[in-house]
Amino acid sequence: MDFRLVPNQKPDDILKKLRAHLDAQGFDDVKIHYWGGEPAARTNPDDPFIKIVVDAAAEVYGTPMEIVPMVGGSGPNHPFVHDLGLPVATMGHGYPETKAHAPNENIRLDLYLKHARHMARVIKEFAKQN
Repeated sequence: MDFRLVPNQKPDDILKKLRAHLDAQGFDDVKIHYWGGEPAARTNPDDPFIKIVVDAAAEVYGTPMEIVPMVGGSGPNHPFVHDLGLPVATMGHGYPETKAHAPNENIRLDLYLKHARHMARVIKEFAKQN
């Protein structure tokens, strides 16, 4: 199982709640192998860095980037946002038929190259402002 936490949830607490739920339902024989986890993190959509990312996307893709404030994702975002005080933005290059995390996951080369241009523009604009 993979749990995608929301703000104010802690991995250890969710693990304890899962164990308690399994036990209460008669599944005390089910073993849990905890492979680690991170608390959730969220960057304010009004952060200036998000504007850089969004503006750079419009130049590359020719259409406004959709801002989704909460997405199910993985990664060490919490230490960057909460410990270092840095904003985090994710910028995917998938498309509806990408089949993310399936055995036949795929990407389109044209979108991969556009994503690379998007990243380059983000870095260039970020460097100008800092």
